[in-house]
Amino acid sequence: MNFPHPFCVVIGEAVKIGDHVKIFQQVTIGSHGRTGLDKQYPKIMDQVILYAGAQVIGDLTVGKHAVVGANAVVLEDVPDYGVAVGIPARIAKIMTDPDCVDAAIASESDQVNQTTAT
Repeated sequence: MNFPHPFCVVIGEAVKIGDHVKIFQQVTIGSHGRTGLDKQYPKIMDQVILYAGAQVIGDLTVGKHAVVGANAVVLEDVPDYGVAVGIPARIAKIMTDPDCVDAAIASESDQVNQTTAT
């Protein structure tokens, strides 16, 4: 795991995290937190990027090479090479070239910000 800015990162006790995962500040990866229900934790596969403020909650999988955008709230699976943005998160794009992931998330985040501002 790589923590570029490791402030306020919360990772639940049974979360599974693969290799070469990059986690930015204020990311939460954990259970749903509902009283009286069994705790269920996410699985984060290899080479995932979780940008600042992302929340990944519940029994779900974030696939290989996937990206979760800043402040996205992920409540459902993200496929391999998927780019998840928004609240709740939606799959904005499936990447075909993992080298393009950073450029794609910047572009998608700009579109989401423009949509919410209007």
